[in-house]
Amino acid sequence: MKSLSLHAGDRVLFLAPHPDDESLAAGGLLHHAFKAGAEVRVLFATDGENNAWPQRIAFQRWSVGQAERRRWGQLRRQEALAALHALGLKSKHSVFLGYPDQGLTDVVMSGNATLLEKLIAEINELEPTLLIAPSCHDLHPDHNALGLLARFALARCAMPNVLHLAYRVHGAGFGRVLGQTYRLSLDASDIARKQRAIASHATQMLLSRRRFMRYATSHETFVKDSEDFDFNPGPVLRYSRVHPLRVRMRGRGLGTVKLSLVARAGYGLAAEMPLRKAGGTRDAGHAPFHAVSLRLPNRWAGSDVWIKCARTFKFLDAAGWQPLPVKPAAAQPLNVCCVIPCYNIDRLCGAVVREAAAYANTVIAVDDGSSDGTLAVLEAVAADKRNVHVLAHHRNHGKGVALVNAFRFALAASAFDVIVALDGDGQHRPVDIPRLAAVLRYQDAALVVGERAKFDVMPFRSRFGNELTRACVRFVYPDAPRDTQSGFRALSRKFMTQIIDRFDGSRYETELYMLLYALERGERIGRVEIPTIYEPGNRSSHFSPVADSIRIFGALGAWVFMHGNRHLIRGANEGGR
Repeated sequence: MKSLSLHAGDRVLFLAPHPDDESLAAGGLLHHAFKAGAEVRVLFATDGENNAWPQRIAFQRWSVGQAERRRWGQLRRQEALAALHALGLKSKHSVFLGYPDQGLTDVVMSGNATLLEKLIAEINELEPTLLIAPSCHDLHPDHNALGLLARFALARCAMPNVLHLAYRVHGAGFGRVLGQTYRLSLDASDIARKQRAIASHATQMLLSRRRFMRYATSHETFVKDSEDFDFNPGPVLRYSRVHPLRVRMRGRGLGTVKLSLVARAGYGLAAEMPLRKAGGTRDAGHAPFHAVSLRLPNRWAGSDVWIKCARTFKFLDAAGWQPLPVKPAAAQPLNVCCVIPCYNIDRLCGAVVREAAAYANTVIAVDDGSSDGTLAVLEAVAADKRNVHVLAHHRNHGKGVALVNAFRFALAASAFDVIVALDGDGQHRPVDIPRLAAVLRYQDAALVVGERAKFDVMPFRSRFGNELTRACVRFVYPDAPRDTQSGFRALSRKFMTQIIDRFDGSRYETELYMLLYALERGERIGRVEIPTIYEPGNRSSHFSPVADSIRIFGALGAWVFMHGNRHLIRGANEGGR
């Protein structure tokens, strides 16, 4: 066991599933970090709004609706800020993400990488020396889900010098620890301060004061790497590609036994399936076990696969997430085809196409009738790079036509798995091509959109149209990506074939049609956060604020008229409830 100490140069990132976890698990550590002069950030994943029994007592009513939950979440945010103040911190040290309380496992299982992207962004921004996250083995589903995502995020950030410690709030300690434990000793004044922080969570004191105050002890304990302890081997006994998965569940219990699987490769992919009992067999005289024949999807090959068993009528999980003891075979590499439309950008396109050739099996660059030296630049790159092909239009047809023609060429000439489209003017980084391709594969998506991180740095003529289009599209399709106009996209071969069968291409509105078609069909759409990059003055853009905006909104209006009436009616009905 090692003693944990903090210094002025440290940067501490603490991940809390709910307000109060920061005080219970690490109130002393956060105060010590503040005293040492370290930079501290506490990230709250949820507002803890789904807390029915204390709400019934506080509001003196049995039925707790959305309005009460919203009010409760606001109260808990205020209590979290008060608790941080008791520990010496200020509101600027906190970030509230507002994800649904008791819904983080559903976020993971949905395959939506938005929360994972937010964690990655926070880690990249702060560059912490100490990351403290819930244990993957905590019995609360919100805690173990956030712990798992923290692992995935840290793996993506490639920061080997970060000390990643896990804490556990729900369950009987860490049990037999296999990894290193770290202990922070607290003196009497530290304990009193921690008690004040815990007491700041007045909504939780209604029913849990005695239980919460038991966390204010003479020390706080953390474990390095949240899988390196064995308090209970968990429900999974054996897995191989030949034998069935064997799962031990204590007691008969109520509700359906549920087996959840998550694969990590690039970004997270999740799947969920029922677990059916296979006879009343007993294992070596112990509790009965269930068996299920399990065949992992081929797209998970080479991934880290994690598993969790739970019952639908049980609030806490059996043992949280744990890695499968046997990993599948290595994945076959993706064959990526990259399409880059270019128009009058001879000073920019060469570097983009050349770099893209390093991340894609095939690159198709389209000169859309440029009047400068763009075609000559592209042909020079193609002469140097054997995997670069150049298509040339004699006159300018528009970005949509360039994309569709390149798609048709790719379909006839290349045996690709994924096609990635990006702009040739440097707004998109070719280094991000593998990220979009990985999400498409491991989320089994039809379309992946590169979402720009910051809209406020866009030039006004681009920002106004983007924000208005986004508002309109998300009014009709609430699940639409945040960045509806991004030109950085990955498409599956099947989805791309459907696109070129239905759309001939035009100008900027073609990309909108692709997105609307995917939304209308209910296709899985992945999202990857990308940097927002613009040249000073946005000189490379050929977007006409008037003419092209009219085309885009005309296309959106026509689509809604033909396809979106039922969505508008549904949205109006939901708004009136």
